Amino acid sequence: MDLNINVEDLLQKLEQQYKEHETTSREIEDLLDEQLGLLKSMLEKLKPIYSWYVKKGLVFTHPTIKIRSPLGPIYRI
Repeated sequence: MDLNINVEDLLQKLEQQYKEHETTSREIEDLLDEQLGLLKSMLEKLKPIYSWYVKKGLVFTHPTIKIRSPLGPIYRI
């Protein structure tokens, strides 16, 4: 039974796909790191607003969720 498989061609294609996968994976990791940095920066910038809510003893509410919490109704579910 002859499968007519060119092993060298197949290995070259696999190597190329692997390199593309590695490049894409690194790009995704870099974007996730950038996104995390932006979120941390935003949270740090908004920290005084959160502190104001805590000092005033206010709670977050949602029109259809019954739970009320200083952390927010979604967090508790």
